[in-house]
Amino acid sequence: MKNVVKGEIKAVFLIQYGFMHPDHGCDPLLCWEAPRDGRIRLTSTLLRKDAGGDGTRGYVLYNGSQLLWEQLLPPEKPSPRELSLELDVRAGDTVAIGADCLQNPDCDGVDLAPLARYIESA
Repeated sequence: MKNVVKGEIKAVFLIQYGFMHPDHGCDPLLCWEAPRDGRIRLTSTLLRKDAGGDGTRGYVLYNGSQLLWEQLLPPEKPSPRELSLELDVRAGDTVAIGADCLQNPDCDGVDLAPLARYIESA
């Protein structure tokens, strides 16, 4: 995917199965929309693919604006960050997992396999 401004590529980011890579001003987001009310558990492991750059910030947003979780994935060596959240949702609520390149987009690719599962229904 790319953002195009007046025919020029401004920034490029990537989302593919189990992987995302941010770029300047373009945070890729994987978004889940609740089909019904209930309590969910959201889990994943976020892992930078390569050392280098200035690190990557992984985060979770609820309904587009409420920050529920964030972790810095350091640049020195790939080290996994575990995501495990439980929250109450209503039908139509959204939960999004994103990645931010900080200042330098080099080596910011993140492996992840998020799972949202209902643990109770309202």
